[in-house]
Amino acid sequence: MKNNIAGCCMFLYLSGIILGTVVFSLFLLTKYQPTFSRVAEYQPPPNNIPVSKEPWKTISVSGIVNLRTMLLEERFDELDTILAGYQQDFEKDPLDEYKVFSAYNAFYLHNPSYETLFKKWLAAAPAHYQPYLAIAKYYDARAWQSRGTDWAKDTSDEQFKEMYAFLATAEQYAETALDKNERLAPAHSLLIGIAELNGNDRVKEQRIKRSRELFPYSFMLRSSYIWTEQPRWGGSYAAMAQIAKEAMPYAGKNPRLLALYGYIYQDQADMLERDDNYKEALHLLDQAIALGDVASFYTDRARFQISYFNRDDLALEDINRSIYLSDTDEESYRIRARVYFAKGEYEKSFADLHTAELLSPESKKIKEFREWAAKKLVFLGYEKAKKDLQQGIDLYTMALRFDRNYAETYYWRSLAYDKLNDRAASLSDIKNAIRLNPTYFDAYRMLDYLLAREEKWPEIIQYWDKFIALKPNNAEAYFERSGTHYHNRNMEQAMIDLKKACDLGSEPACKQYEKVR
Repeated sequence: MKNNIAGCCMFLYLSGIILGTVVFSLFLLTKYQPTFSRVAEYQPPPNNIPVSKEPWKTISVSGIVNLRTMLLEERFDELDTILAGYQQDFEKDPLDEYKVFSAYNAFYLHNPSYETLFKKWLAAAPAHYQPYLAIAKYYDARAWQSRGTDWAKDTSDEQFKEMYAFLATAEQYAETALDKNERLAPAHSLLIGIAELNGNDRVKEQRIKRSRELFPYSFMLRSSYIWTEQPRWGGSYAAMAQIAKEAMPYAGKNPRLLALYGYIYQDQADMLERDDNYKEALHLLDQAIALGDVASFYTDRARFQISYFNRDDLALEDINRSIYLSDTDEESYRIRARVYFAKGEYEKSFADLHTAELLSPESKKIKEFREWAAKKLVFLGYEKAKKDLQQGIDLYTMALRFDRNYAETYYWRSLAYDKLNDRAASLSDIKNAIRLNPTYFDAYRMLDYLLAREEKWPEIIQYWDKFIALKPNNAEAYFERSGTHYHNRNMEQAMIDLKKACDLGSEPACKQYEKVR
């Protein structure tokens, strides 16, 4: 059984995989070895098949958002009509396949709150295939959310159990969808992947055989066959190459099929990256791109250029090409956001990150990038504010656009506003810093400083009470509150806090206590 679920990669999320053209008759390693220098040899592609350099016909980003909006608003009749239209386009022209794949990937959502909506859709249209395939995609997403992205050895039995339960549900709904319309290519692709993950080679081969009979020209389906034969899943590069070879009789009508060979280079590049052999991995991506325009090849090479070689301009060139070829891939926009950020073009970076979030609203990687970008901008703002306070504030404000929940941003912008004598803005920011991080000592001290100017001693004491309730052993907090009590003319409480601060180890408090007791 080929059920080695050892990789961190997600199941074929086809909205992020668009491929162009490649051929090489190679017959590489039958197994991946952890360390190697040369990984492939190939013969030149046949020159009698044209290389496809055209972008896919896709639905727009707004189209994907609109599908989800209709689901949220329970406009099920409209959903059925639009999805039926994409399916009809595919049945009329087998090469117009990406729209229907992309449309159903709009429902690759793992938030449990969507389950009720999908069930309502099923109840509203039990005779239609559309809600069955949509909910199958949803449960596939739930399966991979349960699985997580850790290696198998770091994944619990309970996680695997939950994943397989969700996969079984996804399989059931996808099969029902096919009972209602056998020409649903995304359902075939999903079921092939589930059979692979279940280690059921017999079922997988049956499904591949039937889908090949129905859709001999489909690049998307054949790419799912290729995926199941990656060495990480127990296959081999020779098996991947055989799948590509079997597609060549149909490449005259669909030149994109030539790109199937490129998956082998791409997978080897991924393995080399895991082995920290970035130079050789980049070389393999160069080889793949030289053989054809494949969006995912450009995306990977852009990621390498920005992550390992700091080549911002080359990365931007590659990722722009990727988005031209496939403009509904979340990863491409997220990587371009990184590139623009590295180039200091923060508005463009934010705009691309927003687009990525529209395409994949539940992406952890987007959240991680937002948090990283905010921290980086705070650091840059701090450095800039040393010479130009307003430029520093502008960078802090941009940081808040990326992540409004980072307390440090409000703290440092508060300091900058104070230096510009904008006390209202400074006070508002420091209160936000405390709201977001109720144990942020420096923020309380800054608030103390600001309110002390207006002699608002009771309010200051309330804030220190709040902090000490959370951090009862913080000597500096007692020392600060002692001073506030003193200014508020409560000498008894001031001495109690001063002694407490000394007892907790504050040397300045001890010295002060000895002077005044």
